[in-house]
Amino acid sequence: MEPGFLLFKDFCLNEINEAVPQVKFYEEIKEYEKLDNEEDRLCRSRQIYDAYIMKELLSCSHPFSKQAVEHVQSHLSKKQVTSTLFQVR
Repeated sequence: MEPGFLLFKDFCLNEINEAVPQVKFYEEIKEYEKLDNEEDRLCRSRQIYDAYIMKELLSCSHPFSKQAVEHVQSHLSKKQVTSTLFQVR
């Protein structure tokens, strides 16, 4: 990871407790993007979706836009798990 992110992460983890889930979510996505195997991406994308997105949707406290959620849900349902799945444009 880039040095700027590491400094930001250190700040968040040590100064802003509320940011910890977002930092971990970002790290999970960055690790996902490095996966070359589609089967590995399919498995990992589901885990990320369930742990970070679905959990927030169920609690009705999510910060995700409707467009972002629909993008990820649509691609997951079609098993289209490119390395950029979690990058909504």
